[in-house]
Amino acid sequence: MFQIGHICKCYGLDGHFSIKLAFPVHICREFQNLKTIYLEKEDFPLKIIHSILNNSIYLKTRVESIKSREEAKSILQKNVFIKYGDHKEIDALIKKLNKFLKFKIIDSHLGEIGEVTNIDYNRPQTLLSIQSKNKEILIPFVDDLISKIDEKNKLIYTQLPEGLIDICCE
Repeated sequence: MFQIGHICKCYGLDGHFSIKLAFPVHICREFQNLKTIYLEKEDFPLKIIHSILNNSIYLKTRVESIKSREEAKSILQKNVFIKYGDHKEIDALIKKLNKFLKFKIIDSHLGEIGEVTNIDYNRPQTLLSIQSKNKEILIPFVDDLISKIDEKNKLIYTQLPEGLIDICCE
């Protein structure tokens, strides 16, 4: 299973809730066709009756087993997951989005910085989380800073502005 977002808001009296999706807007559209979701620490699926994308990254959802506002409130802030293999198109998109995980970042001035541990697409500018020694560094994943990507050897070469790493580590 992999996390797609978290429950962030309840709607109305009949159990509707919103899932804040943790993906770029163009990927979020694909989630409107989900049939089942899973909540953290729950092994049973929640069968979706209805869902619609609301405001680009919010999936307004209704499931069979939640029928009241009180029940919906009880799941607020819980992480939402889907199973690998249940949604082939989404699986392919997620795989493509995460293809740079575990790549090493090599800067033209600083040398090896660390390894990509997470990619945050849910921001105006995509951020790479890099594990460097005992700290996490966030750097923008934008064309202006990337000089080359070596997919075979899992390396991303950068030309980071002087001082960016210092700012990102504070």
